[in-house]
Amino acid sequence: MRGTIITQSRAGLFALLIALSVSACATPDLGPFAEQTANLKAAIVSEQTEIKTKHISVTELTKAVYGSSECPDELVKIKDEDATALSSFCKARRASELYKLEAAKIEASLTIAVAYSEKLKEVAEAGETGDEAFVEILGTVRDTASTVGAVVPGVAAAGGIFEKIGATAADLITKHQANRTLLEAMDISDTLWIEIMEADVKGLYSRTGSQTWMAKGLASSEMALRNSETGIQLLGFYHSLNVDGRPDTRFQRYLGDLRKKISKSDPSKWICEGAPQDDEECIREEDLQTLSATYQILGMMAPRYEKHTDRIVAALKWEAARAESAERIYIAVSKWREEHAKITEYLRKCAAFEDGIFECKKLNFATLKSLTDSLKATASKSTE
Repeated sequence: MRGTIITQSRAGLFALLIALSVSACATPDLGPFAEQTANLKAAIVSEQTEIKTKHISVTELTKAVYGSSECPDELVKIKDEDATALSSFCKARRASELYKLEAAKIEASLTIAVAYSEKLKEVAEAGETGDEAFVEILGTVRDTASTVGAVVPGVAAAGGIFEKIGATAADLITKHQANRTLLEAMDISDTLWIEIMEADVKGLYSRTGSQTWMAKGLASSEMALRNSETGIQLLGFYHSLNVDGRPDTRFQRYLGDLRKKISKSDPSKWICEGAPQDDEECIREEDLQTLSATYQILGMMAPRYEKHTDRIVAALKWEAARAESAERIYIAVSKWREEHAKITEYLRKCAAFEDGIFECKKLNFATLKSLTDSLKATASKSTE
């Protein structure tokens, strides 16, 4: 009898340990994961808006400079070395259409990611890990993927890929057998659409991705248009005389010689009394008048030149910020998938009791938070 009681007590204790372990592992706090998923989407959409807004502003600048932003077919044949500001803009415009499609696909994937992570949080808070969680998770993917075209402009041009994802998720729900799990739903999601999201992000935001050369093309186009707007010859004249100190025309060399003479001469002897050749240090009065007029012109040009320079610097900073953001986005999305894998591994290990009761208490998403915070900082810096 005593042995029976001990055996029953041990069995009861083991059952209690199992219950505690399942309780500790089955309901991880996925609120931070859902929060950072939403932040990641907001940061990426903000970055995409930067590109789209710049394209609009460059289009308006093209209209202001050329009176039109139309791109004649013959511009396609212009070689890079012969490219004008207009041809530079037209190349950027063609690239922007591809960018918009790729950006729409990523935004659609992120829309699914936000809904999916919110549902993960809900089922975790409710303590669901079995068949009900399987249906709810894939149901969220199904519903969001099937309707994302109405939420994200431009997704229809992606070839119906999200409708296919939605249909696949629906088929899995319809044909699934009982006793499927949350873990299985997450594994399916990873191969169903998360791989697609990561591949699209790599194509757009890696160091060799579309965003880098798209931003470079828009910045180059803007700078070329600014040169045309201000007057490239006027800029060259001002720069050579007042900035680099290396005049390259006969007139500029002549002015340079005069400046050298003035710097060496006694002001009381500037004006030549006799023939200029008799005194190399003196300056003819008409030359002095020419020099004075030139500096008056330079003074009038200075504000225009400085404004132009500020705009060029701003365009270069914008391009650099886009390159920085692209790299951060690529790293952040890769980390998001790693964190998703960490959750599935967490559930897998806890279900098998590999790490014991106290090893499966809390998941930490601090790294993902740090990455999304840095994305926000880069976006705000680009708009200063």
